[in-house]
Amino acid sequence: MPIKIRQALSEEDKDRVFRFRYKAYVEDLGRKQHYADHKKKTVKEPFDANAILFMAEDNGEVVGTIRTNIKSQGPIEFEELYELENFEPYYPDKVSITTKFMVSKDYRKSYVAAMLSTTVYVLLREMAIEFDFITCEPHLVRLYQQMGYRFYKGSIQRQNYRDSIPLVLLTSDTNYFQMIKSPFLRYARKFQNSSNTWLFFRRVFREYAYLRPNFALGEEQLWSNFGDLLQERPGSTPVFLEGFSLEERKLLIAKMEILHYSPNSFIVKKGDDGLGMFCVLKGQVEAIEITAEGEFVTDLIYKHETFGELGFISSTPHKRTYRARNNTKILVLNKTEFQRLEKAFPQLALKLLKNVTILMIKRYTQKSEALAAARSTFTSLSEQMQNINHILSHFDSHINTHLE
Repeated sequence: MPIKIRQALSEEDKDRVFRFRYKAYVEDLGRKQHYADHKKKTVKEPFDANAILFMAEDNGEVVGTIRTNIKSQGPIEFEELYELENFEPYYPDKVSITTKFMVSKDYRKSYVAAMLSTTVYVLLREMAIEFDFITCEPHLVRLYQQMGYRFYKGSIQRQNYRDSIPLVLLTSDTNYFQMIKSPFLRYARKFQNSSNTWLFFRRVFREYAYLRPNFALGEEQLWSNFGDLLQERPGSTPVFLEGFSLEERKLLIAKMEILHYSPNSFIVKKGDDGLGMFCVLKGQVEAIEITAEGEFVTDLIYKHETFGELGFISSTPHKRTYRARNNTKILVLNKTEFQRLEKAFPQLALKLLKNVTILMIKRYTQKSEALAAARSTFTSLSEQMQNINHILSHFDSHINTHLE
């Protein structure tokens, strides 16, 4: 039987969705869920009460789900963090938030995700929703950008959740859909569309209105945004791009995306999945250790320097926490795009892996040398202290002799 998408209306269907969430988030991904019921093995949240839940089924088994909350039908989570009031007059009646989008690991290369997302899109258009909001982790930004979601503010920190990137979809902006080749375009054409929401967005969010995903940039825009990365300048070229031709740099940068972080925003935390490699374009990033004694900055990462390489190569969790020190722009290559690069341009992918490996070896060597130097200094100081103690001991003995 073909995969079927339908709304979860009965309590039995909703319970199946909540059980699927538990399996996907807790058992498969090992994620902490604030509302997880480990006895019932469900993840049921307060905002499910007034939500529209969709489920994907294959032979009666739930293989995917997505949730949408319409503001006009009740409260939605993290309203203040999303800064929805900035979208007046469309707020509150014309906005929604889509969350809890999850597909079974065995179906992630199928059409299930596309079927769920387009089902929600059609629903939003039928309900005259003009702006839909989501948040996602850095490695998923490109996926949502390919649908048509775009930046409108910096990252946010949500209680009981990982820090994430908020994005917004202008549901009737067919010009934008056409430019980025959004899968929503064919469905959007079935509805009446206008440029009103785009004009509003351009006026209120001018800083973000003209940002385009790297995959949608022409050569002139690539040069405008990444001229310093495309030109090979001795001493200023990021290590991961060394030895790349101009065309190779364009190909790689087109696979990467820019993320914006406000001061003190966490980019990744220790223990997060290592699903991306990051390069600083603007600002500074702190590598920090959080212990029982407090928080310590162990390293500073500057423009054109990278981090997250080990997790990117080995898919292991991050060993350190990284935080934006100031307003920061980050270029990120996620694991999915690298796999596509590897398939389409294997030699380019191999060259990138070679550069990243050299980078990690250099970094390890520098730290080893610094550690050796620190040990040498400690040994020297220890020897000096022994000499000082010997002199003081001799001096005390000399004083005591005279006193007797």
